[in-house]
Amino acid sequence: MLSYFGWAVGLAGLLFAIGGVLALTRGWILPYQRRWIRRTTVFGWAQLVVAVAFLLQAAEALLVEDPGVGVAVSNTGFAALLCGLGLAVYAQWPREDAGENG
Repeated sequence: MLSYFGWAVGLAGLLFAIGGVLALTRGWILPYQRRWIRRTTVFGWAQLVVAVAFLLQAAEALLVEDPGVGVAVSNTGFAALLCGLGLAVYAQWPREDAGENG
């Protein structure tokens, strides 16, 4: 059962990575996110960091057999996830040059 979880999380990580690359190179984000995201470059980096976090979790579920190493990889993935979520929140803040009405 753990291998199915690992594959699903790995696939989600790849999808986040594709979205991050598209946001960084083309400035493209999903249509339902366009209303909220003010900084597409920061959001692209956020998606890439979240993708790394998901891929670390998938690697821990699929590849790591030593419990001590597994905890370290899992905790690193969790820290990366928190950093990516922080960047995503920052990407939603209004810019200083946009004025009060955004």
